[in-house]
Amino acid sequence: MTAVHAVPDAGPLTRRQHALLRFSARHALAGTGYDRQRLAIWEAFGIGVLRYRQQLMAAVRHPGAEAAEPAEVRRLRRLLDRRAHRGGVHPPETRST
Repeated sequence: MTAVHAVPDAGPLTRRQHALLRFSARHALAGTGYDRQRLAIWEAFGIGVLRYRQQLMAAVRHPGAEAAEPAEVRRLRRLLDRRAHRGGVHPPETRST
């Protein structure tokens, strides 16, 4: 079985991945509504919410992520673990193709 999304083995985060993590940390506790979040994501990155979340999760799985933004990466990994435990989201390594 192969992983659906390959994660690079080494190397630092790209500027975009780092920006996604910083953006997530800045807006995590803002408590803004969905429309404001969607607009902020569009203005910052020019992408929709789904693509933003996909890219953010790829950045979280990157080996160098915790060194770049330790608190935010730990928060997002805990969130992913809770969702996986509830059966909502599965890490890409466990999905079959």
